[in-house]
Amino acid sequence: KEIKDLNISLLNKDIPCIIVSVKKDRRDHIRDLHRKICSFAETDGIKMILYVDPVKDIHNLSSVIWKFLNYLDPYRDHIAFKKQMTDNSGADTAKFQACIGFDGTKKTKEYDGVDEEWPGVVISNNDTINRIDKKWDELGIGPFISSPSLKYKDQL
Repeated sequence: KEIKDLNISLLNKDIPCIIVSVKKDRRDHIRDLHRKICSFAETDGIKMILYVDPVKDIHNLSSVIWKFLNYLDPYRDHIAFKKQMTDNSGADTAKFQACIGFDGTKKTKEYDGVDEEWPGVVISNNDTINRIDKKWDELGIGPFISSPSLKYKDQL
């Protein structure tokens, strides 16, 4: 019931990663949820799970990943899970599978023990957005992507 939405679109691109939108409501919630999800046979082959706060559109990858990275400390916010694989008869094999989870949810003192106020989403100012937009083609990083900052400016 704590899972609000799921994005499996990366699986269609042969990237073994899913994104889970979750409403965190207790200490170690993401750690416990990751272990539970990874224990299901349906997640066999998944190598990474990204956990995010509930978002308007979990299928907008650039926006979700941008917000996810705002709340991630890879050193503290990773959860490793390893399980023994079974064969078709259900017997254990010598093979193991690992899946890493990353907690990209907003941190709080109550649920995460974070003493400092966790900053909100980083938003670029208009001057920065315009400068990047103007030189985007020169950067050689692919098709133009509108700044995610524009989506959050009205929410402040």
